[in-house]
Amino acid sequence: MEKQGKKDQFLKDLERNTGKTFQQWEDSWLQRRGQEQLKKDEASLKPKPAAPAVPPAEPAKPKPVPPAAPAPKPEKKYQFTVGDKSFDLTKAQINQTYRDPKALGGINAVDFGRAANQAIYQFKKPGPSNLMKRYTQPSVEKEAYDVVLDYLLSEGHADTVEEAHYVMMQLDSEYIQSIVEN
Repeated sequence: MEKQGKKDQFLKDLERNTGKTFQQWEDSWLQRRGQEQLKKDEASLKPKPAAPAVPPAEPAKPKPVPPAAPAPKPEKKYQFTVGDKSFDLTKAQINQTYRDPKALGGINAVDFGRAANQAIYQFKKPGPSNLMKRYTQPSVEKEAYDVVLDYLLSEGHADTVEEAHYVMMQLDSEYIQSIVEN
């Protein structure tokens, strides 16, 4: 019953505020709604401007065929001898043979590996390396100035560095060269 009372109150308020009954208000609302919908429908039905004509596509050019990849180079074979057996194998074959004791035919695997490495990497006979040579030679070579200065001071030709400088200025190039060479 309470719902009915609220409905009646709403209808009275509507009539007092708008001056229309609910039926009149609903008809006007549907009419307005219908006019809005008609405008939307007309806009969607209007013919749209034609899209610009697309020029015909040119026939597709054939893609250039990439040149064939060069044939792979044959693997290099390494020749070496272990004991009385000679081998002529690629790196892959050496690895496979090394891992298979039956393929070694009684040859020690360590000896086989050493001979294979010697063939692959072309080891040079042991000798002093450049690094050893560098450390065995004096790292600082004395310049002519130092040699002449030491000579003059050690032989007693000058007692101080300043005196040695003065004496050096008086020496000719041949005499300085003979001091440096000795």
